[in-house]
Amino acid sequence: TLEMLECLTGKPHRESEALWETLSFNAFHDIICGSLVKEAAVEALALYDKAEDRSGKAVAALMGKASGVKTSSKAGGAQLYFNSLPYPRREIVETKPGKFTAVELPACGFAAATPDVRVAPADVVKVGKDGKSLENHYLRVRLGDNGTIVSLYDKVHKQELARPDDGMNNPMAEPDHGDPWMVFQGPINGSLLRNAPVHQPRTPSGLHPDWTGRVGRRAGDADAYAWPTPMVTHRDPLHGAIDVEYKPIQLTTRIMLRAGENMVRFETRFMPRGKKNRLRVAFPTAIAKGVIRHSVPFGHIRRPEGEYAVQGWMDYADKTRGLLLLNRGLPGNNVTDGIMMLSLFRAVSMEQTDKVGWYEEGIEHVFEYAVSPFRPGDASYNPARMAALYNRPVEALSMTRGTWKQPTPPVVLDGDGAELTCLRRDQHGWTARVWESRGRRSAICLTFVDDLASATRTDATGKALASLPVSGRSVKLSLKPFEIVTLTVTLAKG
Repeated sequence: TLEMLECLTGKPHRESEALWETLSFNAFHDIICGSLVKEAAVEALALYDKAEDRSGKAVAALMGKASGVKTSSKAGGAQLYFNSLPYPRREIVETKPGKFTAVELPACGFAAATPDVRVAPADVVKVGKDGKSLENHYLRVRLGDNGTIVSLYDKVHKQELARPDDGMNNPMAEPDHGDPWMVFQGPINGSLLRNAPVHQPRTPSGLHPDWTGRVGRRAGDADAYAWPTPMVTHRDPLHGAIDVEYKPIQLTTRIMLRAGENMVRFETRFMPRGKKNRLRVAFPTAIAKGVIRHSVPFGHIRRPEGEYAVQGWMDYADKTRGLLLLNRGLPGNNVTDGIMMLSLFRAVSMEQTDKVGWYEEGIEHVFEYAVSPFRPGDASYNPARMAALYNRPVEALSMTRGTWKQPTPPVVLDGDGAELTCLRRDQHGWTARVWESRGRRSAICLTFVDDLASATRTDATGKALASLPVSGRSVKLSLKPFEIVTLTVTLAKG
């Protein structure tokens, strides 16, 4: 978002480059897996906090500059929204607490909230009087007594995705000793020289006797706690939401459905307590012996059962039905025995290096993810585009009442078979990088803000590979499956 706003306003990329340096510095692998002392973790988190604050201020300032509006610090004022993606989108936004509207945003452009959006009766979100159901044109969701989703019904294709006796969005608190080689097994075994098998079925709930005769802890899930009382938090024609609270583990999950979306959204809040544990959510499906696909950088691949690092999305499908699981920054994805699982949190500490354990107790964590049913073979199903939209939410700017301007977008991407990952401005023109996202041959067109003199395909270092024809402000590309293309364009004089 910041890089796109820098392109939109003509501002040098110094701010975004400084933030990328911070993120790259913090990406040292021992920070990710947790095998470091507390001081290093505290330092990394402080750098992240500063980077987030800095980027937020920079985005707000550039949104004001690009749109020509005066910003306002008053709560509940008028909102202007920005779409940083190079194609248009429609979003449901909350303009003030409990009040929602729809906005139509152009590519790399702005839109103001429309106060009263009329919703067709078939599109209205219905929330059950008992607080246990949500329904829109595409989906019908039903909660069980334990707060999990016992029915996820695809109304378009007339298919059930959930298991009635084993609900979805089931929070599982599991033992985790922090050993990446022997997950869930006991303390670290220093003599282990290779990874244990990755196959990780859902941990059974309850207690079990071990070989010594002692009673060990397995996992706690929704059936291990007092059944919650669902609470309706939003009952709007455009947006319905139900909160389910599991007090014993200090967790509240919000289940949301919006008008016009074939997607159930989740926001789970968790207050960590204790050590050597992991929090996952499970989505048992009615899909049998399906195919597992994981998003990876610049593509997706098939994988066997077990937990793997995933970027943005994974899906699971048989010949007749499938389920997409989207995530925001939650890489631990798993499908085993027809159960889709997402790791939300781990509380581990290498106590031999850090004598005083630190497990972020008392620090609330917020996790966002979503599921969307689909029909295998449906040409309109595009998980990479859905993940891009989900992981790049629109930015909101509070403004004083008045006019605002719509700037010409730096670039517009026409075609659903590619995603833009980089756009940079220099003194001669633009550098853009796109990748083919559907795993097939795709044709796209990039239209820039200015007339073009030339377009050159380069490698990642900027070395020229081939010249491409231009037509006015546009360049057309034919991409092979998962192909990455870096493009440098120069502007026509005048």
